[in-house]
Amino acid sequence: MNPFCIYLLFTLSLLNTGCGQKATSDKTETKVTVSTEKKPSPEEKFSITKKNAEAGDATAQWDLAVKYGNGDGVPKDFNQAFDWLKKAAANGNPSAQFKLGDLYAKGQGIPKDIASAAQWYDKAAQGYDPFKMDIWFIYHHGINVPKDESKAMKLLQQIAAKGNPADQSLLALEFWHGESESRNLVLAYAWSNLAAVQGDKAALAERDKLKLEMTAAQLEKAQNLSSHWKKGDILQIAIDAKVATTPPSNSKAAKPNVGKTTDANSKGYQQENDAHKHCPGDIVVWLNLTSGVVHYKGQHWYGRTSTGAYVCKSELGKVKQ
Repeated sequence: MNPFCIYLLFTLSLLNTGCGQKATSDKTETKVTVSTEKKPSPEEKFSITKKNAEAGDATAQWDLAVKYGNGDGVPKDFNQAFDWLKKAAANGNPSAQFKLGDLYAKGQGIPKDIASAAQWYDKAAQGYDPFKMDIWFIYHHGINVPKDESKAMKLLQQIAAKGNPADQSLLALEFWHGESESRNLVLAYAWSNLAAVQGDKAALAERDKLKLEMTAAQLEKAQNLSSHWKKGDILQIAIDAKVATTPPSNSKAAKPNVGKTTDANSKGYQQENDAHKHCPGDIVVWLNLTSGVVHYKGQHWYGRTSTGAYVCKSELGKVKQ
């Protein structure tokens, strides 16, 4: 058969027969359409986007800001990009809100403005769940903005409430090893238990270790919280803070009765070896000098809090904060 005939058989659906051959009735012919529609150029796409942006479409305003910023279909223009970015953010586009927060936090092309950065980060977190983890990380570590553990913990609780076991396990660690008001053994156990029952092995090990630091009252409260949890719930505890945070009297994590002294080592040691040399045979712990919480070797915050020192356990009461 002529190759041209074969080509026509597969491209032209209007023909019942081709090149002198009768089409067989037991075969279904395939209809192939060839689009002749011309794809819009970058300039044409830009024109469409700008029209929609000028009509108030927040997504188009964000897209237009990106196009001006990248020079897509138009020469790069930071001022135009920034103007459209602000409009998109004000109209509720979370991507624009997050980017605007970043620009203010880093002072990229505009004066650094921490208050405005925090404002736009907070709005982005309210509007789009995937940004919550990024903004938690920013506040938790104080990246380009002051560290804010209160905001960070609120965001992480919202994230964990979605039900992902890895997020719940992370929240449990923060409640377990958190500083000052973040530390809460009851909530730590409850969240690690929720993650563990979903098969998270790290959370299972975390829960079993945590159990050793808790009183019977704490454990009962934590188990009751996790057993009544529903997806979307943020666990809360309305009991005396001591019940939630104070470990058993024989616990490694017991908070010391910190006093004041003028001893040479009244602030502890910044090098672990120096503490071991000072008290050979004694246990060396890491003392958070701000909160007074003690961390033992092998625990997450051992040697890692922003203010702290290596201290001999027998001298905890002598260390000055």
